[in-house]
Amino acid sequence: MRFNENKPSDNSDIPSPRPLADLESELQRREQLVDINKLIKKDTDSKKDTIPLPRLVVFIDYIDPSFSHPALQLLLSKGREWAYTVFS
Repeated sequence: MRFNENKPSDNSDIPSPRPLADLESELQRREQLVDINKLIKKDTDSKKDTIPLPRLVVFIDYIDPSFSHPALQLLLSKGREWAYTVFS
């Protein structure tokens, strides 16, 4: 997923909601896959969890520190298992 919806003439510091909603949806889908794999592999000897591949690589160029969105909360709390996030 690549998004660049903010137009150069747009001076808003608030990110467009659609890319964040899509990211949130993808992170939730991956979380469900990990949970399902844990349930399936619960009875096996393997201790290693299966990570859904490919892993996401998310670049966040700028975001207001006071901005909050469920997608960002998922990235910071649980997304470390299936996403690499670069904040700049």
